[in-house]
Amino acid sequence: MSELILSCHLGINHQLGYDPPSEPFVFQRVTQAGCPTPAATLSYHIDKVTEIYEGDYTTVYRASLLGQESGAPRDIVLKTDVNARYPRSSMFTQEALRYEKDLRHMQGTYIPNCYGLFQATIYNKLISVLLLEDCGESINFRDRSLSDSDNIQIWKLFTELHVSGFAHRDVDGRNVVKDRDGKFVLVDLEHSRPHKCEVRLRVLIGDFAPRESDFGCEELYDLAIELDFWLPRFLTIYGYQVAVSAFKNGEAKNIVDMLPSDMFGTEEDREEAMREVERVIKCVQEIQAEYADVPDEQRYLRPSDIPKSRFSSEPQAPV
Repeated sequence: MSELILSCHLGINHQLGYDPPSEPFVFQRVTQAGCPTPAATLSYHIDKVTEIYEGDYTTVYRASLLGQESGAPRDIVLKTDVNARYPRSSMFTQEALRYEKDLRHMQGTYIPNCYGLFQATIYNKLISVLLLEDCGESINFRDRSLSDSDNIQIWKLFTELHVSGFAHRDVDGRNVVKDRDGKFVLVDLEHSRPHKCEVRLRVLIGDFAPRESDFGCEELYDLAIELDFWLPRFLTIYGYQVAVSAFKNGEAKNIVDMLPSDMFGTEEDREEAMREVERVIKCVQEIQAEYADVPDEQRYLRPSDIPKSRFSSEPQAPV
């Protein structure tokens, strides 16, 4: 069985109230049912450790991974529950299972390569260490520097995950990283769950947002909103929110009648409101007409439209 030798103690002794040990900690590789078994028994060493995140449940570091099978170090991200308030071994086991079994076909393309889950009982506490490829820096969905092309790449990460039968369940820019070459990768799979995606509508940037119930998938709907794909479902008229659907085929009089009658002091005020609503109706219908003629093949794919053969790339061999 492969082992991980951890000479940089990550504050383990400090967190658990013990003096610094004289020897490195040794973690054993965890191999779960259905996951590939490493071809050889190897010892791995961690070097150049820098903390990048500390939460209540997980601490994340950047580091270099050194192993006997290769002379060149690998840039990795190390996740551990050493500082967790509560035991987290089950969550680390689940996340490793996603990387090494359920979504192994996505490794190295849509999700990072996984170099293994290692565990050790230290000072009567089970500690987990998950090693993943370092794929870059987290993004912000609202970052104005992200182009439409970038957002489409991000959209595809999640749709590829859905067609593989899983939902991420934590749609946030911090869980998407971007490397120096502009490639995006989806990370942090600890909350992912089996999912049968029922998206019924294709997506087109600039169109009006459909109702969530018509769209069919809450997670992808939320992602489209976060990526600012759609125009809003509601428009503000004289300080009141009116659904876009009312403007698509509605009449100005009916929309004005939705507004409080006491907001119009004179008949001229009401006629001015009618003219404003008619202007908005015209704009909405022009946008409708613009997108009505876009063929389906130019709209972004739903998960059900993605053939399984998309997963043709082979992940890196397990280490």
